[in-house]
Amino acid sequence: MGKPIALFLSNYTAEYVISARARYFAEAISDVYKPVVVYREGPKEEALRQFLAAAWQMAPHFIYVMEVGFIGGLVALLAKLSRGVPYIADTAGTAMDGLRASRQPRWRWQAADWVERRIYGHAAGVAVRGLLQKIIFEARYYNDRVYYLPESVDTERWCPKERPDLRAALGLDGCLTVGVMGTLAWSDALDWGYGKELVEMLHLLRDEPVKGVIIPVRSSHGGSQHGEAKLRELIARRGLDDRVVFIRDVPREAVPDYLSVVDVCLSTQTADPVGEMRTSAKLPDYLACGKFVLATRVGTARFVLPEEMLLDYRGRYDPHYPQRLAERVRWILAHRDALALGSRGVAIAKEHFEFRKVAQAAREMILECIPAPGTV
Repeated sequence: MGKPIALFLSNYTAEYVISARARYFAEAISDVYKPVVVYREGPKEEALRQFLAAAWQMAPHFIYVMEVGFIGGLVALLAKLSRGVPYIADTAGTAMDGLRASRQPRWRWQAADWVERRIYGHAAGVAVRGLLQKIIFEARYYNDRVYYLPESVDTERWCPKERPDLRAALGLDGCLTVGVMGTLAWSDALDWGYGKELVEMLHLLRDEPVKGVIIPVRSSHGGSQHGEAKLRELIARRGLDDRVVFIRDVPREAVPDYLSVVDVCLSTQTADPVGEMRTSAKLPDYLACGKFVLATRVGTARFVLPEEMLLDYRGRYDPHYPQRLAERVRWILAHRDALALGSRGVAIAKEHFEFRKVAQAAREMILECIPAPGTV
């Protein structure tokens, strides 16, 4: 008799970081289970059919929903209620909090909350990415099996690089570079998005030798394209076309080379439930590459970064944050030796975010929540 099937449903296509997380966790239990990872392909209707077919045809011993969305979460809930298949929900936050933060109609976030209470309430276990998220989930969903499994990074592949040739080719010699990497999400309601703080900071420091670097990451829902267009409009309005470099279409394995040209990396989370619950996936990457990080004093960042790398952020939208950011960058310009603090990040990444450690913790969580056949 073969090993029982462990079905991992990833709400993203195979190339995304979250899908790599699914593969790491699947490999960690491969001695006990036969893991199968199914990646979301196509629009919602196609993904729903795809996940339903996998859940019903494979007859898994359990389902692991990676990055809970309504499709994966509802398929797992349906399998639990109709066939008794247990599942684990792995999430960086909730749709309800995201909808409230983006000022969606009340009925939408209330409906999302109703669905999510059932998805997380019926789960055999819930994996979260933030320390505060664990506390919030335990209280909100009355589930005493909530586990902190942070975002992770392979510190053997992601490590400090030196690419002076690349820096010169991008026209970044002789200046301090400040950059962002990630999905350039944008809220039209707030007229604010990831990367805007960088542009506004550069505008305040237009007489200083500082340039910006933006490395967009493709979004599964097209958010990065909209955000990039908005940022380019703002850059043109501020007259900063010669001060910002966009580096597009970078394969993930090449990102450490391009991060080598960035002196200071930004990790900006809002001081609301959405931001507080998250450990940005970018933070472990920055730290593993030995970068000096300027992060908001929100969520997991406040617990792992030294004081020199933290800045206050107030509320869901803080119009004064670029000013505080500009003041800290001015301080770095006057104290360039402070950039050496970035080297501490490698040790922080290995201690808190090394993917092998996180995968081992995932294995322990899975075996605790859903013992393999014959072990109980």
